[in-house]
Amino acid sequence: MSVARSLLTPGGYLELAQGAFVSFRGKACKIRRVMSLDSVVIQYVDGGETDRVHPIELRPVEEAVVESAMQPTPVDEGDAEVSPDAKSDKRDINDISDAEWEEAKALYEVIKPLLENPKRTRADVVAVATARGVQASTVYRWMGDYGSTGHVSGLIKGKRGRKKGTRLLTPEQEAIIDEALEEFLDPQAITPATLIEDLNGRFDDAGIVRPHPNTIRNRVVDIPLKRKMSARGNKELAKQRFDPTPGKFPDGTFPLECIQIDHVRLDMKVVDAETRQPIEKRPWLTLAIDSYSRMIVGYFLSLMSPSAFGAGVALYMGMMPKRDLLTTLDLPGRWPVFGKFRKVFADNAKEFKGTVLQRACEEHQIDLQLRPVKTPRYGAYIEAMVGNVNKQLHKKRGTTHRSPDVSPDYDSSEKSAFTLAALECDIVDWIVNSYQVDRHSAFNTTPLHKWEQGLLGDSRMPGVGLPPIPMNPEKLRLDFLPFERRAVHPYGVELGSLMFYHEVLNRWIGAADPGIPKEKRKFIFHYDPRTIRKIWFWDPEVKQHYEIPLKDTTWPDISWSEFDEYRKAMIKQGHQHVDEAAIKGYVQRSKIREQHEVEQTQAFRKGKTKPANRSAQGKPANTAPGSNHYAATPATTIQTPVNDVGYNNQHDDLFSTPAQPFADIEI
Repeated sequence: MSVARSLLTPGGYLELAQGAFVSFRGKACKIRRVMSLDSVVIQYVDGGETDRVHPIELRPVEEAVVESAMQPTPVDEGDAEVSPDAKSDKRDINDISDAEWEEAKALYEVIKPLLENPKRTRADVVAVATARGVQASTVYRWMGDYGSTGHVSGLIKGKRGRKKGTRLLTPEQEAIIDEALEEFLDPQAITPATLIEDLNGRFDDAGIVRPHPNTIRNRVVDIPLKRKMSARGNKELAKQRFDPTPGKFPDGTFPLECIQIDHVRLDMKVVDAETRQPIEKRPWLTLAIDSYSRMIVGYFLSLMSPSAFGAGVALYMGMMPKRDLLTTLDLPGRWPVFGKFRKVFADNAKEFKGTVLQRACEEHQIDLQLRPVKTPRYGAYIEAMVGNVNKQLHKKRGTTHRSPDVSPDYDSSEKSAFTLAALECDIVDWIVNSYQVDRHSAFNTTPLHKWEQGLLGDSRMPGVGLPPIPMNPEKLRLDFLPFERRAVHPYGVELGSLMFYHEVLNRWIGAADPGIPKEKRKFIFHYDPRTIRKIWFWDPEVKQHYEIPLKDTTWPDISWSEFDEYRKAMIKQGHQHVDEAAIKGYVQRSKIREQHEVEQTQAFRKGKTKPANRSAQGKPANTAPGSNHYAATPATTIQTPVNDVGYNNQHDDLFSTPAQPFADIEI
């Protein structure tokens, strides 16, 4: 038996195909059979027992047993390829300069035809290298850098690469490996272990040092799945799964091939979660649907206007499993949708042209395409979908309606009762337990059944298999989340008038900008529009994100849009107690007072008048008797009576009373 590392597919997604090595609750196992979207049969490596589990509970394994008759002994550890862990994504993609990003994208475009070519040969690699003006080994290294992470950021120079002391394979070694890999793709489907054994013999016969076995295994993993399937007798299935279909776009020929996304302003008024008062703004809903099955894959509900941020959240949650979401919302039903999108078709609007959204899609190799202007047919499915959502809301309290039959006296604000959170729960309940399980007129079955057919197949056509599961959800989420650059202060960091703090920030309090020492350094802080409870800090030295909590823990878990509306309401409420007349009177008197004092000062300095003492009545010495230069209106004099002991009743204060001796007390 030999041990081989189990690697993720490009992009950090776990392949759930039959025969794949995975891990379940820390134990290495192999997928024996895919029973349904919610069930796979696994067989444990140790012991051979089988079990039936949910696919989203599976994880990658660092090591998996591969059948073989021998354990090859490495001759020179220095020839070993660096492990994928050494090239992991230890950088926030928004911390990469535009120049670096464009260079990485350019390198990806160079190697992309090689990665997608099912019949790639060494001659193809040499041709690309010659056109680029580099060695073939350099092109192989680029392919390895990309393959180890599955992300465009893996091609950023100086951020990833081989460890100090390692070296590239020689051209002679590369030639022998390439020749053997072509035979590996033969329909006989030999195992990686057999390939390694065969290569060891070839290297020995040629008198060349054997590379480390992991080098060979990594090369096998780098072979695109499309190329493997085509070479091993599954050309039609590979074509169906990976080749574009001109003229069909954006319908899609299998699940997750094409996603349509758009926004809609809901015909609904909601109330504040704390005050239960109606909110002036109407919510916006961002929906993402699968063109092939019409399944809703993701959403984002908010009070803020359409933005790239909302689109990013909808795409992120669309690629993640939904079981935890349904548990959080306490809803029954199934929503078995997850996996990486191939294409996202969006409206040609400015909110879909943001740098954050574009770069996140590029990082995860998602083809973001904008619909041509004035071509509604390209977005007919999503537009019909958002219309269906509003039709459901017209039946509920707080709807603004659209029908002319509705009485003009109908007050949607007065009728409103749903909070934003309750409305979200109701919409998700409708998606899961009404829309996706009801017959769709486009294909005379339910969207859920169409989705299952595309993945699992039926008697008429094979399915493409379960979609790969994202194995680095934190990176996926943060790549699509919006961010702000902020300096760190002794009290923490301020974002949207809220304060956040964690001791991990202490190191960066008052830090100077490396490029401009006179200015404070600003750091990347990601935030989730759905919650104000926390933000994420990117530490540029540790190369890690840290969760930074909200300092004021008394705030409820509300969205940023709800917080903004609450803040506006509080400001408006504060204005209700403002005495505008009093403020206006002060301004008028202040101007008169200022002008009077200027005139008196100038006159005194010119010797035209003399300074006078204050009068007994307490008026300014330079004020003419019977006049008040400081008042906007005539003042009224009130005579205050004095009691028999000389106490002025105006001063209701013990210490304001003049001291009087007591004549009837003897000492």
